[in-house]
Amino acid sequence: MTNPASPPHSWPSPSANALGALGKTPVVMPATASLKSVLAQLGSPMAEENSYVLLVENETLVGLVTDRDAIRLLVNGVSLEDPIAQHMTTQLTHLAWDRPMGPLEVVDLMRQRHIHHLPVVDDQGRPVRMISVESLQVTLMPPHMLKLQAVRSRMTPYLATACQTDSTLSVAKQLAEYQINCVAVVDAAADGLSALVGVVLRQDVLRFQSRQLDLAQLPVQAVMREVQFCLQPSDSLWLAYQEMSQRRLPCLVVVTPQRQPLGVITQADLLHSLDHREVQSSLSELWRTFRQSEHDQVELWKTHSAELERLVQTRTKQLEDQAKADRLLTSLTQRIHESLDMQDILSTTVGEVRQLLQADRAMVYQFGGQAKGEIVVESVVPPWTSLLGQVIEDECFAQHWAESYRYGRIQAVEDIHQAGLSPCHVEMLATLNIRANLVVPIVCDARLWGLLVINQCGQPRRWHDWEIRLIEQLARSVAIAIRQSEYYHQLQADIETRKDYEQHLQQLNDALEHKVAARTIELQQSETKFRSLVEQTNDWVWEMDDQFCFSYINPRATEMLGYSPSEILGHRFSDFMVADEAVRFSTILSHLIQQRQPFTQIETSALHAEGKSVVLEISGSPIFDAEGGFQGYRGITRDITERKQVEVNIRKALTREKELSDLKTRFISMASHEFRTPLTTILASAETLERYSHKFTPEKQQAILHRIQSSVHHVIGLLNDVLTVGKTEAGKLTCNPAPLDLKQFCQDLVEELQFAQTGPISPIELRCQGDTFQAMADEKLLRHILINLLSNAIKYSPNHQPITVALTCTADETVFAVQDHGIGIPAGDQAQLFEAFHRADNVGNISGTGLGMVIAKRAAEAHQGRIAFTSAVGVGTTFTVTLPLDLME
Repeated sequence: MTNPASPPHSWPSPSANALGALGKTPVVMPATASLKSVLAQLGSPMAEENSYVLLVENETLVGLVTDRDAIRLLVNGVSLEDPIAQHMTTQLTHLAWDRPMGPLEVVDLMRQRHIHHLPVVDDQGRPVRMISVESLQVTLMPPHMLKLQAVRSRMTPYLATACQTDSTLSVAKQLAEYQINCVAVVDAAADGLSALVGVVLRQDVLRFQSRQLDLAQLPVQAVMREVQFCLQPSDSLWLAYQEMSQRRLPCLVVVTPQRQPLGVITQADLLHSLDHREVQSSLSELWRTFRQSEHDQVELWKTHSAELERLVQTRTKQLEDQAKADRLLTSLTQRIHESLDMQDILSTTVGEVRQLLQADRAMVYQFGGQAKGEIVVESVVPPWTSLLGQVIEDECFAQHWAESYRYGRIQAVEDIHQAGLSPCHVEMLATLNIRANLVVPIVCDARLWGLLVINQCGQPRRWHDWEIRLIEQLARSVAIAIRQSEYYHQLQADIETRKDYEQHLQQLNDALEHKVAARTIELQQSETKFRSLVEQTNDWVWEMDDQFCFSYINPRATEMLGYSPSEILGHRFSDFMVADEAVRFSTILSHLIQQRQPFTQIETSALHAEGKSVVLEISGSPIFDAEGGFQGYRGITRDITERKQVEVNIRKALTREKELSDLKTRFISMASHEFRTPLTTILASAETLERYSHKFTPEKQQAILHRIQSSVHHVIGLLNDVLTVGKTEAGKLTCNPAPLDLKQFCQDLVEELQFAQTGPISPIELRCQGDTFQAMADEKLLRHILINLLSNAIKYSPNHQPITVALTCTADETVFAVQDHGIGIPAGDQAQLFEAFHRADNVGNISGTGLGMVIAKRAAEAHQGRIAFTSAVGVGTTFTVTLPLDLME
């Protein structure tokens, strides 16, 4: 096996050509090598960067094996002793080293050939460089392009998953079958949602295979790597690129805030996002859509008057034919709408649903009060007891669930004893011999009419997504059928009344005309009432034509978006969104519309006329004519901006609470350590004077008293530091500039600290540079800054190395630099250096509170200045304080 650090001396230098700058030195092996040795190379620690092996004969490139090929060979059970030449890819796309080719041309070539590795060979066919997705990213990752694109626009919305107890071999089969980079490892929660706990990459499988472990007996939990970072759909591609580069990962998982996996984004996705042709194509399509929309608007205005007249004439017929006009999603809902008798509708529903789902019981529960209702229809199989006609009162439902069910909440309980339900609710369900429960609300005209309930009595049951969606759609159809049945019975009553009028037509002609007129007014009032309810609801009610342009909106639409009705009618949802969000929403909506499917609770954001963002939740259902022809959509839209903001505020509050808890813990730790030593010294010295003062000379007594005073001053200094930090956190640290000679100030401070040192002394050198040192500054704050920096420099210089203080005054700013040659600051502690009570891991027994740097930073900021540092462990540290002080001539 060979892996040359550079090409042989006789090969051309790749740096002489542009392609050389795009690639790296290739990983090369002879074609006579075995599959086992190739797997060992791909499973080595370097496999994080090299996911391939080039195979040569007499230094000439003859084949390629990637980690994807290796996984496929493992899953297919190929013998590890086979020569790799029997399984390598021989039909390779490669480039001549002297071929002039730009980075974007290389990207285009790799995309057309569906490859991720592109060898570069010399004129004798010997590999000199390897161009990969990773190497191209170094050249083609402009931040301004990636920051404008959200992760949701490029992610692959399909993600293979596995459980922690699955075998590694089963994961390898998924990697090979779907030709993917990774498999997400999830942990199913009690509510049926899967949370991400780890990922398995191709390199992980190959690494464990190289140790000659049995993948069939190796659980995924032993192979997976923990997910330290996940992307959100709204994150930018620039963040995805930075994280993949820093963590050396080929892909990142995209999750919800609850860590439910949504998809994956790979390095290839990032690279392809820079394709200029796709950008140009999107712009052209946007312009075409704009021109078409403008034409449609003109045509719409031409037919607007005629359309309104047609809508008025056909309104009554549309209400009567609504059930037949809607294209039903299943044969079951079609059978429901064959009858207008409510009891027949409900009986058909529960009977067919129970049989379809093979459940123990299906029933409809109709509310008679807020917490009480009756089971009006039921289908149950032996040996389970019938609950038909039973009145059930559940106070827990009224307190916790009634309102959420009215807004469409669905409850899918696999096991009532494992679902975290309230004890009173579990007790009530257990009394009815219910073990698993699927409950979907039946909402009629924003009123919670009842519940469609499916029970599994004998054992727990996992409700599948398709079952939940089916029952949810069925509940909507039942609600429509109930409403139609009520309308039908009302119509029947009207017909009977009209027949009575006809029997007395001759005798009561005048009275009949009066009653007909009264009835007409009543119908008009009913329609007016219906329209009033629609127009006064808090939701935006709308209808779209078959071109998905608004044909009707209620007044709530103008309140949500700030546009007049004329500015909204004839437009689409995407016309009121930013470009990226419009593309995302249109993609989702077009997928559903092509299948003529209803959609519920699609979240998106639109732009208000005032420029602010409004978060919307959109639901809609298709409209069909009597022949089944598609007419458009109607639905509702809800403004959830405030709810989303509340969620953000809650997360911020929790973060702040954790920070305060951590700060409290560090303060208690510091106080218990730093205050104990001086207080112990004071107590011991006082006890010594009390017991043995008659034996001590005056000089000895004076020394003990001096020790007590020093300890007291030390405690006072600690308390002053804490109080100073408290002032900074409360915003009470103010800057009061006054004329000050900075050079004389620094000289006095250096002499003071030099004189205060005991034992071996660390010499302090002062260097001053500038035309004048007279400035307007707060002497007290400057003293806080320099005392803390110099004290730390002395304290953390155990070998008493010299310390340098540099003062530089210019017309724009004043710079103080303090340099020592002490123990330095570890890289892991540098990010937290300016946090209260934080101390580096290498300080050992050196005393300190962790407040000095906080005080110095706040004092610099009070001067509108800044503080920075550079440090290396064992070399030393340099702090630089830059202040915009006004110099005086």
